[in-house]
Amino acid sequence: MDATRSPGWYPAPDGRGEQWWNGAGWSESRKAVTPAVAEPAAPPDPHIIYSASNPAPQSPSESPEFGGPVPAAVRIDARANPMAVYALVAGIGAVIFNVLLVPSILAIVFGAKGITRARELAAAGQPNTMRGLAMIGLALGIFGGALSLISTVSFLWSVLASITVSYS
Repeated sequence: MDATRSPGWYPAPDGRGEQWWNGAGWSESRKAVTPAVAEPAAPPDPHIIYSASNPAPQSPSESPEFGGPVPAAVRIDARANPMAVYALVAGIGAVIFNVLLVPSILAIVFGAKGITRARELAAAGQPNTMRGLAMIGLALGIFGGALSLISTVSFLWSVLASITVSYS
């Protein structure tokens, strides 16, 4: 089979670089294989319009695959600031079912502690401090407390008004 090959440089039979085939046999002349140089990427066409049906190409680090690893900047570790999570849960409870203002008070206390912890984490250079959750929990606690106080005051006002009307 090698006898029909035309003379030229070919991969060496021993796998070390290239060797000259003279048409009848291998010569002693060898040369190292030069690595292939990657061609530079073509510049993007300025006339392409990206849309939902034609999305722009993404690099793998910018667009994680579904079910694949999540970049560290997106991961949220609730163990770093659990008070923020507690504030959010208590704040939701304060809006839905605020018995004796207990969930409101808890949401306000946990929210304040969560914001303080978020400041400490930000000072330490943590990217995910969960400050937003703490602030939402604090706001929901205040809103739930105000809603509960308004409903309690209006209930007592109506009771007092009915008592004064019945005695007059």
